[in-house]
Amino acid sequence: MKSLKVNSLLVGLILLQCAPLAVSAAAVPSGREQAGKSVTTPQSETQVIVEVEKLLREGKADQALGKLDESLRYHPESFVLVRKKYDVLWSLKRFKECLYLLDDVYPNVPVDVQKMILNGKRFVLFELIKEAVKNGDDETALKRLEELADAGYRGFHDLNRDKLFRPLWDVPQYKEIQKKIAENAGIGRPPMDFSAPLISGEDFGLSAQMGKVVLVDFWSTSCVPCVNELPNLRSLYHALSKQGFEIVSISLDTDGAVLADFLAENPMPWKLIFSGEGFNDEIARLYDVSWIPSYWLVDGKGVLRYHDVRGEDLKSAVNLLLDEEERGRPR
Repeated sequence: MKSLKVNSLLVGLILLQCAPLAVSAAAVPSGREQAGKSVTTPQSETQVIVEVEKLLREGKADQALGKLDESLRYHPESFVLVRKKYDVLWSLKRFKECLYLLDDVYPNVPVDVQKMILNGKRFVLFELIKEAVKNGDDETALKRLEELADAGYRGFHDLNRDKLFRPLWDVPQYKEIQKKIAENAGIGRPPMDFSAPLISGEDFGLSAQMGKVVLVDFWSTSCVPCVNELPNLRSLYHALSKQGFEIVSISLDTDGAVLADFLAENPMPWKLIFSGEGFNDEIARLYDVSWIPSYWLVDGKGVLRYHDVRGEDLKSAVNLLLDEEERGRPR
């Protein structure tokens, strides 16, 4: 959720994993408890969402937020309403308020959902960093960047190639934060090993690929950026597979028939793994994959060297690693 459209959609899907919790009777005082005064029955979450959507269509975003805040007093544990508030704040580019909202929600959700909320937080922080850099506020940008690293951000190469961040590149604090982000991604260390059957029926083990430059690719047929990148992968594979370049694509589709139909029209002549478990795929969970495409480029010595490089950057990285491997071979 840059890959799949993951900003508000990502957090929406995350929060929907938890069913909205009903407000207990004790949470809303009865008319009797109010000394005979009538108390308006709070609207259901569905009613609130309908009214909020109407306000948004009328261009009344502030009123919509007010309605959500009022309703959250009655439904404090409703992730549906929290999700909607996040969506509205994001659409208004009120990123600081998005961040505060996620921080408020974080302690009150299960551990699995906390991990996913961190992903949403990373996207918010990234927007705040860009905003600070554009305004020339390097101090705030570095502070937010440190928060981003602490939240587990792994886009080491994104920051190094995005010219927006050029003003920070030579700052010592930036370089220290970059080291933390590289550690988050596992750059410079062996990647998590895995073995699984390929759709062709053969077995594949990552550690058995020593001596080859291997791209581990998480993707799905429904991911537009993944599909858009396929011609580049196909070109790289045809040009470099005989020189020791291998790709293993791990499909996060859930419908095997859909995948088969896609492959019939879009051949992928490299290694393919499919479990049908989507983002719950064992390898995807091992790599903590939360959005796709997700690329992990491993050198011939079995060390992770690049994470999420694409296009011409991927081509350059593969050629560099193949050259390293060739120079390391006995003459």
